[in-house]
Amino acid sequence: MSGSPVVAAHRLVVEAVDALAGAASPAATAEEALSVLTVCEGVVRQLDRLVVSVVADLVRRYIVDIVRATRANEDIQLGASPRATVALFRAARAAAVLDGRDFATPDDVKGVTLAVLRHRINLAPELEVEGRSPDDVLTALLARVRVPE
Repeated sequence: MSGSPVVAAHRLVVEAVDALAGAASPAATAEEALSVLTVCEGVVRQLDRLVVSVVADLVRRYIVDIVRATRANEDIQLGASPRATVALFRAARAAAVLDGRDFATPDDVKGVTLAVLRHRINLAPELEVEGRSPDDVLTALLARVRVPE
């Protein structure tokens, strides 16, 4: 856990606080204060990247979990393929961009799952006879797959 993005973020915050404390001393020169501001700007940029990468990793795992669940579901005769995983990721990312964000969230994934997967799965024949649709099965599947926090 010591190499995790969260631990790295904590280290960056401590470095920034330490740098600010040094710049706040009355003996600090303008050049030292500028140096501290530069360090702080770098820390903020790195923290932004860390947060985005953590979200992206959680979203990627969520997408994989959804697609794997289609292959392990007894209501689905033929589950989604690895290409469906890529399509779901791209669609979720596109939904995020349309919403003005540069990262996808689990809600983005949920919002596009039916459209992306409904034609990529084959239901068990008995479900089709009962009149159940791929959307019915996928909606139930989404309710069972754990959503990352």
